[in-house]
Amino acid sequence: MSAVKAAAAPTAASPSTSPVVKVAKVPEEPFKFRPAEPHEISVSDKFSPDKGWQQHSARTRYLPFRWWNKQLSMALARYSAGGIDENKIKYLFDFLEEYYGQMVELYFDTEAAVYDEWLQFKVQRPLEDAMATDTTQFRKLFYEAVKYRDYQSTVPGRQEFVRRMSLVIDLVSKWIENKEDGYVSNFTGSAGLSEEEERIEWHVMLNKLGAEGKKRYLPGLMYCLRSLEPKEAIIAKIDEFNFADKNMLNHFWFKDFEAHQLNVLSGLASDKEVPFKPPPECGVCTLM
Repeated sequence: MSAVKAAAAPTAASPSTSPVVKVAKVPEEPFKFRPAEPHEISVSDKFSPDKGWQQHSARTRYLPFRWWNKQLSMALARYSAGGIDENKIKYLFDFLEEYYGQMVELYFDTEAAVYDEWLQFKVQRPLEDAMATDTTQFRKLFYEAVKYRDYQSTVPGRQEFVRRMSLVIDLVSKWIENKEDGYVSNFTGSAGLSEEEERIEWHVMLNKLGAEGKKRYLPGLMYCLRSLEPKEAIIAKIDEFNFADKNMLNHFWFKDFEAHQLNVLSGLASDKEVPFKPPPECGVCTLM
């Protein structure tokens, strides 16, 4: 018998010949709570996703502010009619002072100083006067409204707060409409402006918001976009952020959003019972 054995014929089970079947992993939802329903956010009636990146970029960046304004308007209507328990009023004012007021000032000031300056350079002309946002005016109206926190035990105090806060919401809504229209006009009227350039500069501005600003803004943006786009598109957007922001968003900021924004505004704007007591902030969030 020969000392050399014949090589065994490959079988169907042989790893050298078996086809490798890769099962595509189904992406999970980018956040663990229910995505927004289209009727729960307030998208511009001029928005049309099939009209190109110019429309998408100009009319989706303000979705968190549109959502806040809509939820707050619903809450104010219920408050005027006596539909909000007194023990919940604290959460309304906490949200206004710690999230809404701070974020409106920070975002629009940063946008004007960073993004709008860049856009003027790109289009080689001043931006339309209607695109100007005077946060000094906002601050005056806003703090005249929230000072009525100390007068909520009286009917006149509640009524005056609702009246003044409605003026604030109207002002921010007007800013949003003017800026969306202005950006669409400048994007479409500038042949030298590309989608990639605009995306990069938007991320530059985003980083200028700092960790506290991004914590307040980004989760709400992803939450609202999820009602307009598939989860794969939202996951792709999250992947565009740097490693630190992705880590904070996935592990901390979405939780902060659920506790301090989603649960609070949902509970104030409807009769639905939600957990108003937020979880303790993690040490990393506090440091950030």
